[in-house]
Amino acid sequence: MTFDVAEAGSGDHLALCLHGFPELNYAWRYQMLLLARMGYRVWAPNQRGYGGSSRPGGVQDYTVDKLVADVAALFDASKAARLTLIGHDWGGFVAWIFAINRVRPVERLVVMNNPHPACLREALRRWPQRRRSWYIVAMQIPWLPEWWLCRRDGVAIRRLFRGMAVDKSRFSDALLDIYAAAACERGAVRAMVNWYRAAVRWTNWMRLPNDCRCTARRL
Repeated sequence: MTFDVAEAGSGDHLALCLHGFPELNYAWRYQMLLLARMGYRVWAPNQRGYGGSSRPGGVQDYTVDKLVADVAALFDASKAARLTLIGHDWGGFVAWIFAINRVRPVERLVVMNNPHPACLREALRRWPQRRRSWYIVAMQIPWLPEWWLCRRDGVAIRRLFRGMAVDKSRFSDALLDIYAAAACERGAVRAMVNWYRAAVRWTNWMRLPNDCRCTARRL
């Protein structure tokens, strides 16, 4: 695996920023500069299947354990002594699992737009949350999600960003062009959808340790 990583700052305390769906590491462009000014060395990778990073072809290549192993490999490659892990959406989920399983020592954990996996697991046992998570079921259908997301020059990708935004003016046409173009590159959208497919087909992530508290400091 190779990863396309945006970098800022220097030092032995790595802030590793994990993006969500259907984003890129570009989503962290403002936070990276702020974190660097705070003294962190900042890495924001395009995660597995996204942007210029490796894009394996099979659903089995996107299981949660592989996504977590990617984070460990990135931290090891950085040679940093300390780790602050920051995740949004899918990146937040990967960050939770990484910290809960203590794959590497995490000094600080920041998760946005993703609940603790134990809370998610409990919620998914009930129909109200299952109804809200209908899109995860839709992602299991062969070919259709890929077609829908990238039809008409990625109009669905664009709508995903603006549709959920509190301030829609933050998402200019030029910005959405970047995300839509990246998602609709050959094989990219299938890789992105495969995250959802793998999470349903391989559910090891649901078997959390008895003590699934995070020992990292919270911000």
